[in-house]
Amino acid sequence: MGTIIPLDDLYQCIAAHIKDFFEPDVFNILKFDQEQDFAQLEFEWKINRNKKTGELFPARFDFIDQNIQRQVNQSGEPFYIPDFWYYLRENDLEIPMSNHRGGKSSLNKISDQLNCSMLLVPLDVEDQLIGVLQILKGKTEAYCQEDLEVLKRIANVVAIGLQKAYLYKESEKLVEKLTTLQRIEQVILENLSLPTTLDILVDQLVNELRVDAVEYCISTPN
Repeated sequence: MGTIIPLDDLYQCIAAHIKDFFEPDVFNILKFDQEQDFAQLEFEWKINRNKKTGELFPARFDFIDQNIQRQVNQSGEPFYIPDFWYYLRENDLEIPMSNHRGGKSSLNKISDQLNCSMLLVPLDVEDQLIGVLQILKGKTEAYCQEDLEVLKRIANVVAIGLQKAYLYKESEKLVEKLTTLQRIEQVILENLSLPTTLDILVDQLVNELRVDAVEYCISTPN
């Protein structure tokens, strides 16, 4: 992972190695937003789309109780939960409902579908959190502490590759925005008639900045 490859290809490459090592039912890569202090799902792999993997949806990292999220995000240490359902009950935690509406549901209203194992490892580069790796297996006690250590070593390598890919993608977006500004500046310098200039500016803003509409106001001197 010393070279920069397309982000989607990198995700697939990481998933392929994770599948070989851990045989998960679900594997998630989450990207951490420093400004919003929130980890967002970037990539998800499932062994298939059967009912069991669908039931594991509430165990996804960005939907589980914030106490677990903070433990991983702030400590920077890997975390293994051999029985997710038992862990939630013992710690009196709640989970988001699986209907995607963001509501809460007490544990006594949820079946034993969450009897699963979970591995969580933060992705750190120079002590900065950039994401989280999550592995889910639809049975309890599926992994051990040694598996967690192996995943941590993989995460150390993965984090560097992902950081490079994220920075490269951000630089591409910056170049695109600068190019758009240069085109707009060129239109203004060409000294076209006002209606023509405005039409071209609107086209540039809609196409290059991917906005739905542009509104402008013309001020006439007294």
